[in-house]
Amino acid sequence: MTRINADFTLQAFLDVHKTLIFKEPAMDTQPTTGDHLSSSQVHDSDKALESATAGLPAPDGPRAFRVTLARQHRSVEVPAEVSLLDALEAAGVIIPSVCREGHCGTCECAVLEGAVEHHDQILGPDERASNKIMMVCVSRAQGEHLVLDV
Repeated sequence: MTRINADFTLQAFLDVHKTLIFKEPAMDTQPTTGDHLSSSQVHDSDKALESATAGLPAPDGPRAFRVTLARQHRSVEVPAEVSLLDALEAAGVIIPSVCREGHCGTCECAVLEGAVEHHDQILGPDERASNKIMMVCVSRAQGEHLVLDV
């Protein structure tokens, strides 16, 4: 069975769409800058792009961040190349997990603070946008810090 990385596919589509229509000319073609569009149309497109890409990985790859475990009153550093689940386990924190691929939901944790970069296949757009829960096996912090109800 062929798997499609939906986050990558959506991001690639949005990058091409925005480049061709609103920002930069395509190679060896006349510039298409969106001059024929009103400023509100361009602004609306930028807002739509921001909304559609919320929770997608950073374009330069994963970043290190710190997670605070509210119930345990401690923090764990998560290196860029390590999953949140692996960092928690290395720190002695037990989080139930089964698939480690974001498909089963076993590792779901409540988020108390911070924005999440979602990579799971479970949460819908509204759940992702709420930043209230995350699958720690594949998802990360969008910024430098998260607080989990762990």
